[in-house]
Amino acid sequence: MEFDYIEHTICTYYLSALINLDFSGLENKECEQFENWYNSNLIYHSHFDVVKEEPFFGECEVSDLMGEVITIRQYFEQK
Repeated sequence: MEFDYIEHTICTYYLSALINLDFSGLENKECEQFENWYNSNLIYHSHFDVVKEEPFFGECEVSDLMGEVITIRQYFEQK
């Protein structure tokens, strides 16, 4: 089985929702944005992992806003 990945850039405050499914601390609009982003990027048998790097200032793919972001990788099985 071989895997590939896609890199995404998201705000650090979405990490808890992504990794632990913990939406506490997020506003309703932020929860909705995250769920829309997640569902549009869902790949069968995918796994998300944080790339080992420091957060930086950039654009969040979830909200399209600038802020403290981190790069994550979405691993999936190649067909």
